[in-house]
Amino acid sequence: MDELILRHLAGRATDLEARRLERWYAESAENRRRVDELRAVWVATGTDGGSGSPSGEPPPLDWIVATAEGRRRKAEGAERRRTIVRSPWLVLLGTAAAAAVVVVASPGDAPREPDVRLRAVETATGSSDVTTMSLSDGSVIRLASASAVEFPVVAGVRAVDLSGRAFFAVRPDTLPFVVRTAAGEVTVRGTRFELFEDPGGLRVIVVEGRVAAEGHGGSVLIVAGQVARIGTDGVPMVESNVDVWSLLDWEGGLLVFSETPLGQVVAELQRRFGVPVSLADPSLAGRRITAWFGDDSLDEVAEAICLVAGVSCETRGGGVRLGR
Repeated sequence: MDELILRHLAGRATDLEARRLERWYAESAENRRRVDELRAVWVATGTDGGSGSPSGEPPPLDWIVATAEGRRRKAEGAERRRTIVRSPWLVLLGTAAAAAVVVVASPGDAPREPDVRLRAVETATGSSDVTTMSLSDGSVIRLASASAVEFPVVAGVRAVDLSGRAFFAVRPDTLPFVVRTAAGEVTVRGTRFELFEDPGGLRVIVVEGRVAAEGHGGSVLIVAGQVARIGTDGVPMVESNVDVWSLLDWEGGLLVFSETPLGQVVAELQRRFGVPVSLADPSLAGRRITAWFGDDSLDEVAEAICLVAGVSCETRGGGVRLGR
């Protein structure tokens, strides 16, 4: 939860992530006690508000802890303040719905430049041991059972090492997003795709955007609606005019979005639930949505999507209509 709070405080959390954070805040007195402690830390350190490190990324947790400890040693105060400052939670959330700030260094205490290692900030396990991860850059991975991912540090890219099968919803960024497997690797900027690695090679299914795939025998560009296979010879082969959704046989369906246009979200809701889903205003189709779901019902999914999109939802004859 600490990573998610940092993302929220730095203004990088999605609306749906903020909603989850609000629910966490309301869940227990212990959670609220932590928030009260953070507020006390903020007052005790006397730090001015800020929005994160100079790069726009949330400051690393170890740097935040070191900065607070340095301020504690220099500050004069009561034992209560010294005890609070030792907390590893050195961020402030004013209220569950309020704007907040992150501890930043003074001009003489510049933080180290953060690396680009991805991290899982929220993880949920659903049916058949399928795991969904929200990453520190805002991307989402749905990982099949008996599969694994690692997040190495690779200069200049957001890197993931995959063994097995996973669906990726990559948040657009200036840094490329690279997934490496034993059979080959793919590079994207922001898109949605599935990778399935087995002893026979690597299958790439693209449902949105473009993916560059490379094996030791060549490279290829794959667009939405295409499937590529990299065999044991390392040569990518592309298939077009494929019903890609028939290949995405994830139990409980596959609703994973990252900056996905609302018009496309509506089409996928309709496909997933088999009922009419429409937009009251076509101009809403380009609104971007970041959210993911497991075995949720249509009502639950529609409510969350409408919340993120900032529109109303209306149920009509078994279908859903999204409007302003």
